[in-house]
Amino acid sequence: MITNQPKVDVVQGRKSPPDNNNKKEDHDTHPSDQQDVNDNHTNKSPRVEPEKDVHISASVNLDSLIRDPGARPSISSFPSDHQDEIRREYIRLRPYQLSKQKYPLSRGGPNGRMRSFQEVWFKSFWWLEYSETKDAAYCLPCYLFNKKPVGRVGSDRFTKQGFNKWKKVNCGNDCAFITHVGKTSAFAHNFSVRCYEALKNKSCHIENVTEKRVKELS
Repeated sequence: MITNQPKVDVVQGRKSPPDNNNKKEDHDTHPSDQQDVNDNHTNKSPRVEPEKDVHISASVNLDSLIRDPGARPSISSFPSDHQDEIRREYIRLRPYQLSKQKYPLSRGGPNGRMRSFQEVWFKSFWWLEYSETKDAAYCLPCYLFNKKPVGRVGSDRFTKQGFNKWKKVNCGNDCAFITHVGKTSAFAHNFSVRCYEALKNKSCHIENVTEKRVKELS
């Protein structure tokens, strides 16, 4: 990539002739003038690009997207002009709901009983995902559309950290999954779901229009 090289300023690149008048002019240069020279030189310097995320590449291979929610990179780590394309592909693939005969057991607290993830939870919460690498639950819409955590402890529990406190699931209205959804449409999860449905419907509309156009031309 060719960059514009800064012009060599007269103060830096040219020797002053052996003239007393010129020497005097050099010494009489006003500090503000020298500052302007330095500023111009700084502004014309080649821009240093920030270090890129290890997951960013010039092009994204949709066939190689990681499905396991505990192992996949964040959406923000992909090039911004590819993020909607990646979201559409994850929507097409649907939530990663891994079916296992037995999920790992874990103890809920020092004296708690052994518990595990339950496959039946997928039927009650369509957005729910399970990570085999982390033995934890995640939310696909929130992963795709939720932005930075709002600052509360555990606010990224279903997008980055993963949820695995299974004893807090089957406990009525205090169920962790119900709490994640929230009571009103203003909750972050419901906002993410609206974005999810909007992009899903848009994708379907584009596919239908394309298919119709192909039939017209054939």
